[in-house]
Amino acid sequence: TVATAGRAFDVSLGPDVRGRVVALYTRCRTATRGCDVYRYDLRTRRASRVRSVSSRAFDESWPAQWRDRVVVSRRIRTHVVSRLDRRPDPSGRGPLAWCSTPYVKTLSSRAPARRLNLRCHDAVGIAIRDDMIVHASETDVDLLRASGGPSRLLAHGGEGEGGYSPFISPNLSASAVWLTRTGEREGEPQGFLRIDLPSGRITAVRPNLPVAGRLARDERGTFWYVQGPEPGFDYRQQPPFCVSSLDPCRLVRASASPFSTKTRTLLPRLRLLAPSFLYPTVFADRPVVLSGDVTRAVVRGRDLVSRLPAPASTLRLLTSAGAGPASFVPIGPSTRPDAAGRWSLVLRQPPPAGSFAVDAVRSRLRSPVLVVESLSRIAFAASGRALTGSVTPAQPGRIVDIERLAADAQGRLPDGRQVCRFPNGICDPEAWVTVARAPLGTAGAGFSATVESAGRYRARLPDRDAQGGPRAYGGVSQEIDVG
Repeated sequence: TVATAGRAFDVSLGPDVRGRVVALYTRCRTATRGCDVYRYDLRTRRASRVRSVSSRAFDESWPAQWRDRVVVSRRIRTHVVSRLDRRPDPSGRGPLAWCSTPYVKTLSSRAPARRLNLRCHDAVGIAIRDDMIVHASETDVDLLRASGGPSRLLAHGGEGEGGYSPFISPNLSASAVWLTRTGEREGEPQGFLRIDLPSGRITAVRPNLPVAGRLARDERGTFWYVQGPEPGFDYRQQPPFCVSSLDPCRLVRASASPFSTKTRTLLPRLRLLAPSFLYPTVFADRPVVLSGDVTRAVVRGRDLVSRLPAPASTLRLLTSAGAGPASFVPIGPSTRPDAAGRWSLVLRQPPPAGSFAVDAVRSRLRSPVLVVESLSRIAFAASGRALTGSVTPAQPGRIVDIERLAADAQGRLPDGRQVCRFPNGICDPEAWVTVARAPLGTAGAGFSATVESAGRYRARLPDRDAQGGPRAYGGVSQEIDVG
């Protein structure tokens, strides 16, 4: 076995000079520095430092081997043409930048590792096969030759505004590059990617599941991928993916290539279908109904063919008792899926704010996390200058703020600031001024107040008191006009 490390291993598998499978990875003396290349022999089950590609001057990462060649990325400071043009500056006068620079070493030669020409990037993976090397950064995928020559840009992703969607985990066959792309950038193909080397054509397959970035394809054409946790259990579609102890990642061997026309049955998932939005705002006097199913998706390529009910044990409703995904605890309601895999659970009175999920104990399945905000329902009316109202649910001892709109007909304050947007009439909080405070009655449900001037008013119950106490039910009434 290999000793554990405080960070994820950048491991790759490939044939050594005798054609036997070996694993290459780096190990660092600190969290990010003093990183050297190690080889793990699967036959002898021993690891050793690869001295010929481990430099004392640089930190190595993403090593990969194909028979007599090893490619590795070294973190070096390099002169680039400009801050925007990250190509190496041959004059050595451009600004300095930290770059992940690929080096290739022929093990049977005494010559040192040779630097390959490439723009300045931070590598997220390297693969090698014969003379071909594929280097992936978050935004670019490049093809290089171990024998030298210019690089070939295979894929480029957008940068700046529009979302984060990095390339991850490149693999190389004789005719294609295989990798994943995560994130949510609009207009960018995401999921499993295949880049055809002769034509440069990119084929994207939607995975129909949360992918934790990593993809591997072995020499038999079998695909392996890491299935991530459901949304909310620290699954953020970017590294690090697997940090949830409650809903861990799973290594999956695909029953067929995602790029083929064969159908594949995916692992069971506990889906949350209602509420459809994972961050709902609800009224506290109405129960929240959670419903979904426990099913296995049957897919063909990127298309969903059908769903099959999956056996599942008792389902429990969980809530978060603190910070972090491991803090979820059961709170009582439970159920069992029906023959079609459908289920539902009821949260009778949601708290002012809370995170909820459903789990199947024996099946080790988790639903996405539902983050609920609950509001008081406030009724508000006027009779002349006398204002009355009610709050549901009752909250004895709390105080309702009576607020008057301070903006004029053009949505501006007396100092000229524009605080209301027309024609929708949405106003910023500073457009409202508190003119009275109305304590709730002994039953905690009713309040009353009298105002001195005409105008537009509303009643607002803060979700925290003036001393910043624990979260309580807040809410805002409809606006009313007082003559």
